[in-house]
Parts: sequence; C-alpha cells; structure tokens
Amino acid sequence: MNVTTRHRTGTAPAALLTVDGLAHLYWAPGATWPAADERTLSPAVLGTEVSFGPPVVLPPAALTLTGAAAVLAHSRGRGGPVTRLVTAAVAAGLAVRGLAGLGWATGRPSVSVATTTPVASCALPSARTTPVPPVLRRQPSSAA
Repeated sequence: MNVTTRHRTGTAPAALLTVDGLAHLYWAPGATWPAADERTLSPAVLGTEVSFGPPVVLPPAALTLTGAAAVLAHSRGRGGPVTRLVTAAVAAGLAVRGLAGLGWATGRPSVSVATTTPVASCALPSARTTPVPPVLRRQPSSAA
C-alpha cells in the first residue's frame, strides 16, 4: 500500500472517531442537540432512555478520541505495536457493532451479536433492548 493510500485509510476512520468523541464531549455538560431535551435525546440517539450525564458520556468520549489518535498514528507508521493493537481493537469493535446493528435492523436476534455474544451483550446493552422501528420490521406477507 502506498503512503498516500495508507494515510487516507487512517485519516477517514480517525476523523469519524474524533467527531463521535467530540459529540460525547458536547453532551457531557448537558447539551442536548439534536433533541430538545435529555428526555428525548436518549431515545433519539440510543433508542432507550439512558442518562447523558458526564459519567455516561465521558468514557466513550475518551475511548473514541484515544482510538482516533491511535488509528491516525498507526496510519503514519508511528507508535509501533501499541497503535497497531489499538487499531485492531477499533476495527474489531466496529465490526461487532456493525453486526449488532444488522441484527437490530433486521429484527433477527440470531443475526444480532448482542444477543449471542456475552461481551457484546455487556458492551452494547442498547442493541439487545432497543425495539426495531416499525419502518424496519418485516411485514407478514398476505397469502391469498
């Protein structure tokens, strides 16, 4: 892989993780965008009612910002085995979250990692308890 491609493939996920981390930092002092208040923010973002106080949003902010720094450093050839390990952990975490999202979106618990993997179940409690929106539910076919 040439240097430009390596930089780009590291910069894109690092930028997304940074935006995610900054959103969590934005919510820490009590800001509620994109909702009107905290009570409507939680269901809009997570699909369930959860506090968005600092003890809840600061750990994910720290994890995503640390992950962003490690991914960016690894894509630049810096940090050695530590950044390689953190980058692999970020990739694994995103893969697990993606599979859980597919299971949630299709309404099929057998596809949802959150219902079949104890680690994912602990890390992603909203994935196992969030109801599937009516728009995404399969409609029964009407056989004549």
